[in-house]
Amino acid sequence: MDLPAVYVGSLSALQGLAVAEDPREIVVTAIDAVRNAPEYLVLVAQKIDMGWTCGQEARIRKVVRFAEHLFEIGDVVIPALENDPSNIAMVRRLGYHGKRIRSIGSRTKPHTPLALVRLARPLGNTLRDASRLVIKEEQLPEWLADRLDTIAAQIEMSLDSNVDMEALRTVRLAGFADLLELADVDDDDPRDIRVIAVDAVRNAPDYLDLVLQKTGVGWRCDQEARLRKVARFATLLTEISEFIVPALKVNVANKAAIRRLRTRGEQILRLKSRAPAAVVALAGPLANRIIPAARSVLTGANEPEWLAHRLDDIGAQVQKCLNAHIDMEDEEPKDEDQEPHQLPPPHNNM
Repeated sequence: MDLPAVYVGSLSALQGLAVAEDPREIVVTAIDAVRNAPEYLVLVAQKIDMGWTCGQEARIRKVVRFAEHLFEIGDVVIPALENDPSNIAMVRRLGYHGKRIRSIGSRTKPHTPLALVRLARPLGNTLRDASRLVIKEEQLPEWLADRLDTIAAQIEMSLDSNVDMEALRTVRLAGFADLLELADVDDDDPRDIRVIAVDAVRNAPDYLDLVLQKTGVGWRCDQEARLRKVARFATLLTEISEFIVPALKVNVANKAAIRRLRTRGEQILRLKSRAPAAVVALAGPLANRIIPAARSVLTGANEPEWLAHRLDDIGAQVQKCLNAHIDMEDEEPKDEDQEPHQLPPPHNNM
């Protein structure tokens, strides 16, 4: 049974729930100041223990972590540096907090409020870069000392900032047209990228390049690892299609090209682990065709001319894979063979 919701956007409103007894669902629309986030978390936890619910507890914890970094910088690091700007331990501590704050803004999660991303990333960059310049002796400690008042003001401004608890907006990527449209979205407007599909394997490197560009500036994509698999598949297929098969058509006895064909087949086979189901379905049959064919010539079981008669078919199968549509939300099959089929029978020269 769903509980009736109560909406709170300030600490005083949350404190006012202390006398309420009937369980409700707490919806935190905003944290009125970052410095108040720890108290928000305590009050929400108390109500949850009494049978209330709050689906934003993880988001509140994010803001609390941000506040904790700010408190230590303001209460410990800056006073120590004001006393001795050449204190390298504290300079490093400033850089540590900068990196941790930046991670809140760049390695975003589903429960990261967008307002927090916008607060954390620029501040984290400022702190990290200032620390790095002094540690690398590109700037003197006095240079940092001259900037401590400005940094302290940024810390106080962040602690006083209101945080709207809205999460990152989701953008769906299901085709090349979506890719082009997403490329035009301002980097300073972070989104949660959900890759529904790759319209053709050959385009996967373009998808990956854009996702890496966006996640590098604070966007989020849970499917990056799976997308890397598709992009790697595309790279291997392209090498076979554009370099290895043409080289063998010029000289089918080219042992170096045959070894590369075998190696690329083995690498394609290894892609089957934790890859989208569509990649598994394509990679297995292709690898099980390429690897035994190359091995049979390298071991002398078949003559190079035997392979020459199969190059067009291999090339066609590679093109089919490059043009294949990949559903990124399918799960990989669990019972796929991990070894290629047996070597083909020796060619009969009689």
